[in-house]
Amino acid sequence: MEHEGWQKLDDRYYRKFEIYEMSWGALDFSKLKLVGCPYGGALAVTRDDTKIIKISGADSSDSISIYTSYGKKLAEFMRDKERIVKMGWSDLERLVIVLANGTVLLYTALGELQRRFLLEGPPAEDGVMDSIIWGTGLVVLTNRLQLFAVMSLEVPYTIPLKNPGLDSPPTSWTIIEPQFTKDGETVEVLLATSTGTIIVVTDAGFHDMLLSNGPFTSMSVSPTGKILACFTKTGNVWVVSTDFAKNLSTFETRSPKPPEQLVWCGTDAVVLYWERDNLLFIIGPNNNWIKYQYDEPLYLVPECDGIRIFSKRLCEFLHRVPNVTESIFKVAGTSPAALLYLSLIHI
Repeated sequence: MEHEGWQKLDDRYYRKFEIYEMSWGALDFSKLKLVGCPYGGALAVTRDDTKIIKISGADSSDSISIYTSYGKKLAEFMRDKERIVKMGWSDLERLVIVLANGTVLLYTALGELQRRFLLEGPPAEDGVMDSIIWGTGLVVLTNRLQLFAVMSLEVPYTIPLKNPGLDSPPTSWTIIEPQFTKDGETVEVLLATSTGTIIVVTDAGFHDMLLSNGPFTSMSVSPTGKILACFTKTGNVWVVSTDFAKNLSTFETRSPKPPEQLVWCGTDAVVLYWERDNLLFIIGPNNNWIKYQYDEPLYLVPECDGIRIFSKRLCEFLHRVPNVTESIFKVAGTSPAALLYLSLIHI
């Protein structure tokens, strides 16, 4: 029989279950910025500078707190006075903080400052508008709409990427990490423009994909680096190969408001989260869908095999049911494991 808590999505099953009851108290997600370290790692929490909030009590502290996956506080330290542009985690579980003046800070999970360096040249001179951090490096977009990359956080050397000649900030952007690019060494930056196309930028050049179904307000690359999910201004989720050679699907959400998070659950499903409705929406390869309605804000941490879902109270895990597990519990299963399980429950 179908196991309790499983939901069918196309020809596969997904399940969501509780991992931890959180011990971090009444954190107000609507006022905070959370950044999760993958592989079950820690979370960094600080005030969300993009939101206008009333300062009171614990919210008045200009600090960054680091919590375990079940909400135990590991560290707390004061923020730099400069505005935080982006936070992320490295493969070595270092908290990476990019500041607006081009400074990059690396902290351990215990809140100890490990390294501080400056992105020399235009990032420091012009200021940083936005940044994307991956496991071993980062890319910054300056206020003059130029791109610069650091390929190694351990040996931070700033290299310029080709200037695509943007006349306005991208409507969204993402990267294909070096291990998934053609040469295996260079990061590829995907810039969605207000004209509805996507420009792919590297250190060697740039290429306009000449698309017309944008503008795209959110983008997310799958864990394999082979598939791109895009949320359009009209509320469609368009899924395409990252070389733009194969159009895989288009799903109409009927919501012109972009989701707060657009992430992948493994390599088969795209997950969208709207904070306004506290709605988690999962889209499968054939445009079938599952939704989960919550009564409180969430934060999603994508993993290689699923998603950690954090709320004030719980840490849950959403993932595709493995084939070996499905073979045991599916209806009329005839695998050796299924027959053994049926024999066990009839003893």
